[in-house]
Amino acid sequence: MIKKTKLIAATAAVIALSYIISAYIIMQVPEVSIFSLNPQSVSSTVVCNGKLEYADSTKHHSEYNGIVSEVYVSEGDYVSPGDKLYSIEPQASELSKAISQSQMSDYDIELAKNVLSGNTQALDMYDGEGIVFSDSNAVNTENIIEISSKTGGVISDIRVKSGNPVFIGENDITLSEPDKLQAKLEVGENKIGEIKTGQSAEIRCNAIDDVVMSGSVTKIDNVAKQTTTLTGKETTVEVIVDINKGITPQIKPGYTVKCSITVEKKDGAMLLPYDSIKYDDKGKEYVLCYSSGGICKKKNVTTGNEYKNGVEVISGISSNDFIISSPENNYENSFAKIAEEENE
Repeated sequence: MIKKTKLIAATAAVIALSYIISAYIIMQVPEVSIFSLNPQSVSSTVVCNGKLEYADSTKHHSEYNGIVSEVYVSEGDYVSPGDKLYSIEPQASELSKAISQSQMSDYDIELAKNVLSGNTQALDMYDGEGIVFSDSNAVNTENIIEISSKTGGVISDIRVKSGNPVFIGENDITLSEPDKLQAKLEVGENKIGEIKTGQSAEIRCNAIDDVVMSGSVTKIDNVAKQTTTLTGKETTVEVIVDINKGITPQIKPGYTVKCSITVEKKDGAMLLPYDSIKYDDKGKEYVLCYSSGGICKKKNVTTGNEYKNGVEVISGISSNDFIISSPENNYENSFAKIAEEENE
């Protein structure tokens, strides 16, 4: 009876020790989180910087040679068709008519331009018979010529100034559509090959965090140029993005912007998180998959394009595999256990 009791006690001790050892071993097995592949929509972008400017502008050109008497508008003013822009002194307007009607020789025209620009000393060298106007072209010093806007819009550029000369054909004032803006961007030469007209873009102003505008690429310059940045000189190409949505009264031309241009979009892509991929001694990519029995199985993979949320897997695994998300403490044929999710 005593021997039987001792045997039972010994057996119980062995069983208990086995449980303790098993529990200890299980405690030493690393926990892992697993996931399976699901198709998703992905996109890649090129991020670049630039400035906002008016997209649709009309350049107003002078129809007279003359001295500007007074400028009535400032940059940022909104004008309607017929609103006054500036005025010209009458002598200049009559002289411009004579010039435009070819009543003066090239010599007389050059002399007139010198005088109009304030170089009266040119008269001392003049040996001609004088500039002659007909009675119909007589100068009326009391008649100031008012220059009016032919179109409506915002004054975005003024090239005339009171007291300065202006000549026929010169751009004097530029008017722009207030609700039509574009982003002029500088794209580095290493990324310009990915940019194409028609690609969609998201534009954010550095001065306004909560405003997001959208648009599309409408122009890519044919010439590259050197741009000075904080890190030195960079070769860039100018890209224009027309903004078609999201413009608010807060937005102003001249603001600096950051633009994300979507250069690729794909549906049904299988993405692997970057930290789930390991590399063997030959530099080949692989993942560890959780199999029945808690054994980590190695599977070689072929990857493709990289995206914001991971890298696309082309081959090697399927949606039926359970991939270990962070396998830094696991190896091929090692044991692992699935981590229990914590209740919130």
